[in-house]
Amino acid sequence: QGIEQGIEQGKLELITRLLTRKFGTIDPDKMAKINNLSPSDLDELSDTLLDFADVLALSSWLEQH
Repeated sequence: QGIEQGIEQGKLELITRLLTRKFGTIDPDKMAKINNLSPSDLDELSDTLLDFADVLALSSWLEQH
């Protein structure tokens, strides 16, 4: 279980870094939603985040998950 938690934390940190690089600072509400995503949703977000044209696309995705 500890290894799985570490892997999920690593995914979360990488996603956060990529989103910050792409869009700048991510507001706390969006970060809270990202932090509460399931492991499968984190995987899906990591697969799609580079396709987001703007932060509104991220917001729409988060509303659906």
